[in-house]
Amino acid sequence: MRLLTAALACAAAIGLLAPTLPDPVPRDGPRPGSAAGAVPGGDLAWTTAGDADGFHVLGARESEGHTWRTVTSLSEPGVETDRWIGNACLTASGRRLVVVYAPRAFTNRPELFLRGGFSAIVDLDTGAVRKLPVRSSLAHYNPGCGAGEEAVLTQAGDSDLGQTRLIALDTTAATLGAPVTVTGQVTSAVPTPQGLVAAGESRIVRVAPDGSLSTLTRTTGTPFELHPDREGGVWFMDHTHDQVRVRRHHDGATRSYVVGATGRVGLSPGADGRMFLTGLPGERRPPDSAARPGETADDLPASASWLAVPATATASSTGAFAVADTVHEEGRRAADGPRITTVTVRTGRQSVDGVPEERRVPALPEQGHAPSPGPRVRQAAGPRAAEDPHDPVDPDRTCSVARGDVRTQVYQPTPHQVEWAADMLAQGRLDLERPANWKGSGLPAYAPNRMFPPVPLAGGGRIPAQILLGVTAQESNMWQASRHTVEGLTGNPLVGNYYGIPFKVAADENKWDVNPARADCGYGVTQVTDGMRTAGRTKPGEVALPPDRQRAVAVDYAANLAAGARILAEKWNEQAAHGMRVHDGDPSHPENWFMVLWAYNSGFHPRKGPGEPWGLGWLNNPANAHYPVNRPPFLDGRPSDASHPQDWPYPEKVLGWAAHSIGKATGKDGAGFQPAWWNTKEQRAGIKPPRLLFCLVEANDCDQRRMFLPDDPSVMPSEPGEKPEPESHCGHINPATGKYDLKCWWHESVVWKDDCATECGNEKIRFDAGVHPDPPDVAVHLPNCQAEDLPSGVLVVDDVPAEVPAVTPAACPRRSDGTFTFDFAQDAQTGDFLSKVDLHQIGGGFGGHFWFTHGRAGALGDRLKVTGRWELGRELDGWARVMVHMPNHGAHTQQAAYTVHTADGLKRRTLLQRTEENRWVPLGAFRFTGRPRVELTSVTGGAPDGKEDIAFDAIAFQPLQGKPQHQVVTLGDSFAAGEGASPVDGSKYYPESDRMGLTDYRNACHRSYAAWARKARLPGSRHTLGYRTDVWDPDVDAHLLACSGARTQMLLPTAAPGQEPVRNAFGLSAEGQYREPPQLDKGFLDANTTLVLLSIGGNDAGFSDIFVTCFVTPSCHEHIVLNLDATTRKRITEKVAPSVATALRQIARAAPNAKIVVMGYVKLFTASCETTSQPGQTAALNPEAGEVEWMGEITLHLRDRVAAVVRDLREGPERLDVHFTDPIDRFGARGVCGNPEAVNAGIPKPTRGEGAQGGFPGLNPVMSQQSFHPNELGTGLLADALTTDLPLFGYPRVRR
Repeated sequence: MRLLTAALACAAAIGLLAPTLPDPVPRDGPRPGSAAGAVPGGDLAWTTAGDADGFHVLGARESEGHTWRTVTSLSEPGVETDRWIGNACLTASGRRLVVVYAPRAFTNRPELFLRGGFSAIVDLDTGAVRKLPVRSSLAHYNPGCGAGEEAVLTQAGDSDLGQTRLIALDTTAATLGAPVTVTGQVTSAVPTPQGLVAAGESRIVRVAPDGSLSTLTRTTGTPFELHPDREGGVWFMDHTHDQVRVRRHHDGATRSYVVGATGRVGLSPGADGRMFLTGLPGERRPPDSAARPGETADDLPASASWLAVPATATASSTGAFAVADTVHEEGRRAADGPRITTVTVRTGRQSVDGVPEERRVPALPEQGHAPSPGPRVRQAAGPRAAEDPHDPVDPDRTCSVARGDVRTQVYQPTPHQVEWAADMLAQGRLDLERPANWKGSGLPAYAPNRMFPPVPLAGGGRIPAQILLGVTAQESNMWQASRHTVEGLTGNPLVGNYYGIPFKVAADENKWDVNPARADCGYGVTQVTDGMRTAGRTKPGEVALPPDRQRAVAVDYAANLAAGARILAEKWNEQAAHGMRVHDGDPSHPENWFMVLWAYNSGFHPRKGPGEPWGLGWLNNPANAHYPVNRPPFLDGRPSDASHPQDWPYPEKVLGWAAHSIGKATGKDGAGFQPAWWNTKEQRAGIKPPRLLFCLVEANDCDQRRMFLPDDPSVMPSEPGEKPEPESHCGHINPATGKYDLKCWWHESVVWKDDCATECGNEKIRFDAGVHPDPPDVAVHLPNCQAEDLPSGVLVVDDVPAEVPAVTPAACPRRSDGTFTFDFAQDAQTGDFLSKVDLHQIGGGFGGHFWFTHGRAGALGDRLKVTGRWELGRELDGWARVMVHMPNHGAHTQQAAYTVHTADGLKRRTLLQRTEENRWVPLGAFRFTGRPRVELTSVTGGAPDGKEDIAFDAIAFQPLQGKPQHQVVTLGDSFAAGEGASPVDGSKYYPESDRMGLTDYRNACHRSYAAWARKARLPGSRHTLGYRTDVWDPDVDAHLLACSGARTQMLLPTAAPGQEPVRNAFGLSAEGQYREPPQLDKGFLDANTTLVLLSIGGNDAGFSDIFVTCFVTPSCHEHIVLNLDATTRKRITEKVAPSVATALRQIARAAPNAKIVVMGYVKLFTASCETTSQPGQTAALNPEAGEVEWMGEITLHLRDRVAAVVRDLREGPERLDVHFTDPIDRFGARGVCGNPEAVNAGIPKPTRGEGAQGGFPGLNPVMSQQSFHPNELGTGLLADALTTDLPLFGYPRVRR
């Protein structure tokens, strides 16, 4: 029966995961030799996905069944964003990926888009990351890989510098070549054996080391998708109207191979210099031109193959697989990770997979989150202020409203609140009246629509709500506060590029480096920049807003929207004054705001005089080669477009958001706002104008059919050896000289829909003025505003001064009986305080405020180290309990090491912070003299990757009459932790010990409120130890550290540097669990400890392995080959018992004055049965009758050996105060199948810390680890045994 059950379970799992029947096998596929040059591990599929945590590189090796894993996650410390984006290319070895990545908002700023992206080389096998000291373009063509291990990084400066710079990269050595500067614009640069090759205007060019260009072949329009192959050829695509061609230049000749509609044919390079032509067979055709003599239309070079996959798919290294789409959704589904659509080329079968939770953490996470190398010297206008190493506020900032200021806590609105404000603005009814000090703003009473009065539109009409909302989606993700701030709470203001790129950039950096002195200081939902710099540090021509208006823009989403609407209206009127309009100029249609959005992002060049160029600059022109020629409308049927917004100019993105909305977890149906509406889907897709609409001879002298040689003195060489400008399509003539000057700016009206009244989009209002009031604040992650859960007389030191008002949904009186300060590490490389960058404040936790940063270690941890210090405002001479308040979110680390300054020296104790509830956690009782002080640092043990938050909330001191009589610590394994002493859903486990199953951050220690140690009664007490602990009994200080699955080495202390580690009989030294340190390393045992309780040895004996073996092997104990009885007895005698002795010696050494009590194990099985009376459990996996008897005998053998160890340590030469409690007789016949059952039978459902509840079968464990552990009845029996024995052991000792 047991085997049948297991077989059925396996079959069910396999059946649920079985693939659907494959589609018909396509005829196209990689050539048989496509695996040539493959690295060990076989074929590699790869893709990328971004979210707020980083730009994730994902890989799937053939040797691992093409199961996806996170290779690395790339980000920069302190750079805040809702989504990291980027581009990548694969080198010929198939082992390295060159990646350019940046925050999404960088695509909103021309300088950052052109050359602000961070660069890195990623080893796809090891996960190692080499970050590079160079910034480059976020355009779709950058980086460009060759047919070897070389690549090219492009720094675009054509729009503002009139040049492009190319930097060769050796990915093997991670070295950069000398920059090559080219006059004008070139794109899609790649390395070849003959030098750099790039796309110029209507030609493929070779770029000489001096920047001069020579034409290799002419093209139709700007070529794109340049890729070298291993035979020395260069593949590329070009276009004519709505058709694109796939072509190849080789040995001086160029041939076309396939033609198709835009977006229906493509190129995807693989490893080993291979090229794959993509597109479905019915959507491609041979070119009209004939092949060479002897060739057929289907002939391809040896290095190329057809792949019958979507044209935009990314081929795997050998072409066996292709990634058709990668979607990392926003809103409710974001936590599930990316969904990756792949195509098996041989069969044509499509599948959608994710990254299994256990494979989501990279092997070397700290490398991906380390800061990029390069100068970090601060540059800012005006004199430099002295920076305080204790103040989170940067006195030398450029942006007006500071982050890190406890008096500037910005409310994070809900999507509905933002949409309501936009709807009211659109209807001219934003009639809000903000009272004085609204949400702690410090402002006098004001009205947003009077502070920023609406600007009437020329010609009448209004701004559609979806235009405003589209701007908020693109600029800020609809956030007013930083991304770390959940809706309904407060945090730092959302400020674009507050610290520069990445923090501060050296004053002597050349023009190719981003200069933070020119950063725009964009604030809030619309990223208002104009006037938001501090006085004295404004840009040329900028006038700083009055301080009250600056502050309102920063803290109030409604005021921010009103300010943003003014800017849009002014841009509309500016263009209207010059006769510029889209279609009929009706502002009610989203399409008609295209040019206004263009100007909102990159400005409008005013008309200076006759013949002078003016209007909209080149960067956001849809014809710009920085954007793919074959791009579809943004978000039109592809949510994954949001993961690479750099492929669209700014106005196309905003209109895409307006047409499709943005995903939000709290929005209706997952949408952040109501999108605009059209009569048909085709009309909605037509929101994107034709690519060449803004490149016309009669409009801006831009001729797609001709090339012009710039010869105006303003663009001619001025220095000896300087190269002249290359020819281009720009035919604008300087009237003063009659020569070409490269200034093709747009200033005409356009039409691309014949009947806009019918074909254009329309506004949709969710909240009608006068009908729908301002949506209420949400109530999520409420702060702890009560002190009732603390004993009387407790002194609280909060993390902010008492006079700082709490900005909370309900009244939250603040108290602080001391001071809290920070120490920020000063970066040894630059002298800056980079540690301030990754510090954040949240309006939650105790009193409505806490700080957090991220746990790190090593050199990076030292550079970004933040130390928080709580000091009581009065002296304490005597004993006091220290309690730490854990907030209900924003606290993740499992190694928060607090240092307590006591009268007996420094005491270091480690706590878990992810309580997921506002809770006071005891740190311990200590003897103090003077003013008590507690410290916490962001440098943690283990292997922190910078993703787990470490919080600084309140600390409390409970003065005590004297030393607590009972200072108790419980150590050991699941038996001591209370595994199983809970309903099957795990609701009685401390939340921090049952969380995030199937991830590297999981914890399944399963410390139960109903553990036997907590149920025991100390001599002379009417209440349990747990009760006395929970009510802060001044005579009790107890801590439960035991963890399910612990073995003896997990109790041992870590050796100091230079010392030989302590090892158990298995040769194993100190080891942590679930990112927790070893139990003795937590610091809770010392000379003041009076009682240590533990159970240990069962896991060392291999009990869990025995259970598994016996479940699949009938009469396992009699199996001749297994020989379980002899091997298990030998293991217990020769390995387990000595290991327990080693652990007990170390416990006695750490707590020399404590009595140590070892709790023995019980017989888990009373009999064999086929049913259980316990709900939610099964008897299907119970052992057979003979196995039950044998397991009982093994339990007795373990008992006898451990009891003998305890006796020898107590009565032998060491004379340790250690004792053994044997609960077997008291437990009696109450095991599984007993009456009543005091031990759980099999529990099929995993808890939160074990698996993904409701997840895929096969990922979750077959049985919960709660199975076959004492239940709450059982822990009560164990507690009774301990309660009886403690007086017999002489506990407590009589005080003298």
